[in-house]
Amino acid sequence: MTLRDNNIEKKVKITIYILTFVFVLVIGPKYYPDSYAHMDMLINRSVLYSLIVNIPKIIIGDHNGYVMIAIHHIVFVLSVEYFLVKCKKFLCFSNFSHLLLVFVFCFFALFVYPFINFILSETIAFPLLIVCLGLLIELWRKKANKQLAFFALFFFLLILTRSQFVVILLPFFILFVIKIKSFINDKLTLLILLVIISIPFLSKVTENSYYNLVLKEDISYTMTYVHLISAPFYVASIEDQSLFSNKEERSFFIRTKQFLDSQNLSYNYSKAKNLDEFDYYQNNFTKICNTTIHEANMSYYENKGVSFYNQHRKVDMLTTKMFFPLLKKNFKKWLVIVYKGFKKGLGRSHGILLLGLIFMLSILFLRYDLKSLSIFFLGILILKLTLHLLIAISVHSIHRYLFYFDWFIPMFLVIIGDKVISLKKTI
Repeated sequence: MTLRDNNIEKKVKITIYILTFVFVLVIGPKYYPDSYAHMDMLINRSVLYSLIVNIPKIIIGDHNGYVMIAIHHIVFVLSVEYFLVKCKKFLCFSNFSHLLLVFVFCFFALFVYPFINFILSETIAFPLLIVCLGLLIELWRKKANKQLAFFALFFFLLILTRSQFVVILLPFFILFVIKIKSFINDKLTLLILLVIISIPFLSKVTENSYYNLVLKEDISYTMTYVHLISAPFYVASIEDQSLFSNKEERSFFIRTKQFLDSQNLSYNYSKAKNLDEFDYYQNNFTKICNTTIHEANMSYYENKGVSFYNQHRKVDMLTTKMFFPLLKKNFKKWLVIVYKGFKKGLGRSHGILLLGLIFMLSILFLRYDLKSLSIFFLGILILKLTLHLLIAISVHSIHRYLFYFDWFIPMFLVIIGDKVISLKKTI
């Protein structure tokens, strides 16, 4: 590679990023109900992004959306550059393929799911995710305490932003098992490993400390079980009240289920009308989860004179206790909802076939001295499938929760094309 080639690559990349930035500014910031919840630092939103989104207010006195999307763009560019540089070292692709991948990431961030413009937590979660992936690549190539410590830091920030990315512990655990000898012979390494394993717990402690300091309330509330119990409530019948001997739990169930039934928000209604049970659930998820299970019960406790934060505590406590009995009773119906959600998230049959092909090719690479390709694509595939399954279980399979690996298939095609071209040149 000549110096001239490097200069051309840099100029093209800078041009792409500048055009991306101009496009982001032209579109402008986009606000959603969650955006205002972050600005108001409500207790059921990401701690890290709630702090970041208030930076403009601290500096210039108001929540300037253009300052935020400028920050989003800078963080996006830095993270993409870091990730692709690590990928280039590991997968050994050309400068041209590098530029193609820069274009792929920018295209997806602008047109497929334009998150850079959104005043939402995913604008920070995506960069943190690919930085973590870049650090995992570095750790695979060579274990170093510096990279391990950086991984611990960025993983912690990622979990504070989006707790679903606890799934990154899976490829990290696989890495640890394969490279166990290089990990267990150093006390500092073992200490950092202990910190990494403890991060899900440490993030909860941090959230509690944050809410205690900012809101003067000893509460951390992310609506986890409100989301989880939505599908069990959807498939349940009113007779399931017999599952709950506790008077308050039974009242909560009857009140919620009667409201859902009155709005025709149930599995039985979808079957009676010959509607697909999953599609009907997904189309009405917000009404089932947010409007009914959460807000209607919050209003009920408000009318009883319960304070705002104690309303959250009540709903959180009761949905947590009621989840497993309701799930156990309606497990088969619930499993249908999860399976169909998982399948839809992957792109239904054609998406599953395409991912299956990538899986088979990645296995085949092991036989042709392309071990790095196999490790990379199998690792990302496992992570993608795990995330999709977690989303199918906990919420519903909409693009907002699943866009994080949109780049996976295009990147696979670019890298395979690069390898085929390189092979032809050597023949």
